[in-house]
Amino acid sequence: VGDLVGTKSLSDAHKGMDMLMDIGTQITSAVLDMDSPSADKLIDDGTHIQQQTNNGEKHTQQNTIVAGDVSNSYHRLIRYLKPQQSSDGMAFQAHVDSSFLTLIPMPELPGLEVWCPSCDYNASTITNEENMDSQSKGEWVTIPALDSMKKEDEESNIIYAYVVVMAGEFLQLTSNGQVPVCIHRVIPPKAPVLSPNNNGLGGERQGEYKPRVSAPMFLRPRRGEDALLHVSEDLKLVENSVEAEGSAYKSVDSDEALYFEKGLLEECDSMHLWSAHEIMMRK
Repeated sequence: VGDLVGTKSLSDAHKGMDMLMDIGTQITSAVLDMDSPSADKLIDDGTHIQQQTNNGEKHTQQNTIVAGDVSNSYHRLIRYLKPQQSSDGMAFQAHVDSSFLTLIPMPELPGLEVWCPSCDYNASTITNEENMDSQSKGEWVTIPALDSMKKEDEESNIIYAYVVVMAGEFLQLTSNGQVPVCIHRVIPPKAPVLSPNNNGLGGERQGEYKPRVSAPMFLRPRRGEDALLHVSEDLKLVENSVEAEGSAYKSVDSDEALYFEKGLLEECDSMHLWSAHEIMMRK
């Protein structure tokens, strides 16, 4: 890969990915009130952790990703070349991510939209995207493009780096519904405008399609055998709410959060956290 893109570009990409991993891990740990051992055990930040040997002693592996032991978190490069010919006009239909967090360096072109529910909606009535488009349920909010943010930066003469952070299914699960999953979709690039010809009809296209490039990083749970979730030990956010309420795990009502099943966290206690993905897929 270095021969194709250049060693500096490859090195910069690795540094950028490491930065996103670090930001995502810090946010996830802070939100869930995880201590360092729990975060190292459950959050796949692209590094190896201490593993048990056959005699019960622990050893620390090299702090890098190596072939044959690929991280469950990954950085994806997506290129939207031109408008899709789908009936709904979407480049990527409404969905949620199977991650703790999805971190996206802000693209130069707009296209990402997130669902912002209204305060008085009932999530159980939202069954498809058609219902979601009803203004009484909420609205789709367009994330601004990098170009529009650059204009603000020029006025202050300060260089900023912007990252869009969206909560995924695993953050909603491990917060027991207190952090709602972010529903989002992607609008394709706009087609070039047709210039009028002598007959007043559309003639040649002005300009070319400008591809939209996005590079999301998906921060996910570890797959290792040691990545067992113990709610009372690992998730202080949930445990503290239990002590405050004097009852079982505190969670939002199932009709207050999208894609959330009440009682799911209890079902996942003492399980490999990544195995919960299969359970959520069945839900």
